[in-house]
Amino acid sequence: MLTAEGTVVASREEDGENWIWVETRNAGGCNACGAGDGCGTGAMTRYFSARQSNLKLPNSQAAEVGDQVLIGLPEQAILQASSYLYLYPLLFLFLGLLAYEGLAYWLEWSVQDSWALLAGFCGLAVGLQYMRRKTNKRNIHSYQPRLLSILQK
Repeated sequence: MLTAEGTVVASREEDGENWIWVETRNAGGCNACGAGDGCGTGAMTRYFSARQSNLKLPNSQAAEVGDQVLIGLPEQAILQASSYLYLYPLLFLFLGLLAYEGLAYWLEWSVQDSWALLAGFCGLAVGLQYMRRKTNKRNIHSYQPRLLSILQK
């Protein structure tokens, strides 16, 4: 479980359910080594370190405005979302290219780069549509962070 600490900045009832808005600060890099300025992650952390995120979460533990809370996101959700966003569209792009190559070989056509490019883009479009259907509104809640505990009232 990936966790982060945050502060409840608002609470509101919508559609019969109590929601809270949690403000978190991006923690940045790993600080695991002494590379300092030679590390790209450290440089990016210093550049983007002042960013804050506001997340809307169901208030499952009766948190109030001003409370310090711990929120979490399961690693499985990160892995699934990454595969839907990167792996599947890329896989379908290559499948589109392979389908064109196979069809051209079977029909004894000369393979042209422009048609191969078009076939790849068609495969990519199919992959993006697949991704869209797999991440529809019905199961989007599994990719949202959850309120784990109240650290300080």
